[in-house]
Amino acid sequence: MRKIIIGVTTIVVLIMGADFVIDRQFRDGSKLEAAEFQSITGGVDVSATPNGAVIYTDNINKIEINSMTVPIVIEEDDVDGIYVLDTLVLDNVSQNAKNTIKVQGNTLKFEEYNTDKKLLTKTQKYVGGELLIKVPVNTKLDYNIDVMSGDINLNALSNDIEINSMSGSVTIYKEGKDLEIDGMNSRINVYAPFENNEISNMSGAINLVAGLKTKDVEISTMSGSIAIEIEDNTPYGVSISTASGKLVDDYLNSSFKGSVEYGVNNGIDIEASTMSGDIRLTNWR
Repeated sequence: MRKIIIGVTTIVVLIMGADFVIDRQFRDGSKLEAAEFQSITGGVDVSATPNGAVIYTDNINKIEINSMTVPIVIEEDDVDGIYVLDTLVLDNVSQNAKNTIKVQGNTLKFEEYNTDKKLLTKTQKYVGGELLIKVPVNTKLDYNIDVMSGDINLNALSNDIEINSMSGSVTIYKEGKDLEIDGMNSRINVYAPFENNEISNMSGAINLVAGLKTKDVEISTMSGSIAIEIEDNTPYGVSISTASGKLVDDYLNSSFKGSVEYGVNNGIDIEASTMSGDIRLTNWR
């Protein structure tokens, strides 16, 4: 079952020299007509929800997103199902290009246009818009998100999260069960504890919170910094390895270089490694 919600749209156009910087703001499920926005930007409206937001009332327990450029916002709200509003506009794509949304079994799947096709020859360009998903308050879903350059903001409770990100920022605000993030040059911020954490990154910073529910933290990066905040005086044990960086433990007022192991065996098990970035146990929020 689906319902269409249409609201009010505003456009903000900033002129900077000869270039246009477009900021589209959408409120209450609104959707800008493609022809109107295209007349300003020259882009193509590739939205999978061209008539406005769609609410899926199927028995969905997992959301999968496969995208190249679209910013992703997932949040809790007073909705009766899974609310989806896609407002993406691209350039250097065909006029009939469209994103797709479908439900398979208990999984809602979103795919950005051309995500898996001709990546080496296509040069589609992000112009504006986002993928906005709202879930009912306190609903715990699984999320599998694969994105090349769009930012990810996830402000909803979850079960398991799996994210692959090339260069966009990844921000997670609420707790869940298992968290796995594989980044290249992503800035990763996790503001609430998960039971099990496995995060790898090439050069972006990683900031994580661990607490009473946390069992394992496994983090690795080549040159990015790592910051881990320990909530509620939770006991922990660490196994740290760094080539040219250092470990600073603000909870013990201590610092170390090279490889070090210390702490308890019955608390949070923290394993972290980096080539040149620093590792810090600290209240970073």
